[in-house]
Amino acid sequence: MTYIKAEEIGLGGDLTNNQLLQQYARLTNFLGHTLGPDYEIVLHDFTDREHSIVAIANNTVSGLEIGAPLPEVERRIIEERRYEGQDFILHYRSQAPNGKVLRSSAFFIREGDELTGMLCFNFDDSRFRDISEGIMRLCHPDNYIETKFLIDRERLAASQSRSEKGPGGLSTVKQARARMAELGLSTDHLTPGERLNIVASLEANGAFMIRGAVKEAADMLGCSQATVYRLLQQVRER
Repeated sequence: MTYIKAEEIGLGGDLTNNQLLQQYARLTNFLGHTLGPDYEIVLHDFTDREHSIVAIANNTVSGLEIGAPLPEVERRIIEERRYEGQDFILHYRSQAPNGKVLRSSAFFIREGDELTGMLCFNFDDSRFRDISEGIMRLCHPDNYIETKFLIDRERLAASQSRSEKGPGGLSTVKQARARMAELGLSTDHLTPGERLNIVASLEANGAFMIRGAVKEAADMLGCSQATVYRLLQQVRER
């Protein structure tokens, strides 16, 4: 936590004579403790915008320091007069000097009709994004297939050669579907082992080297294409 006391202010105006900014400086300290280390609270005094920061809490988020100038994003907000007709702006993206992309909000401080400062909240949500993406990588099958599925290009080329000479691929799947019907196997009652064996048989005959065969096999087995890919991966690992 970084907090500057009123009597220590030497930049950005005379805070000791500005009761309003003194109140906001105390609020900055309070909010920094309350919200925790992922929230940076920055108090700007517009008396000197080249040294506008007069109080800051949790400056490890961005690396900003007391006496630093008004950041570029907030400077554009003021130049575009976006403070007119509203008291605050919520959830805009800003980039900190240390390179972090932050989710920011700004509260406009006025004395009468004059804009005299701004209280900014910079939230570093990178840890939470990393956790969320990690969970999705664990539980989302499509992402697993996309990042883990391998292609045997030599067999693909060989299969292409076979497909030019005669039926294969989809016809192999259709033959398997007909064989299942002969044996009285229903897609609703296939065990995981039976599905694995069928996929292994189709793989041995080069069925999956033909475009559309995975979807056809999934329809035949009564499962998702993701399940077929997982079974195919198990077969190839064996």
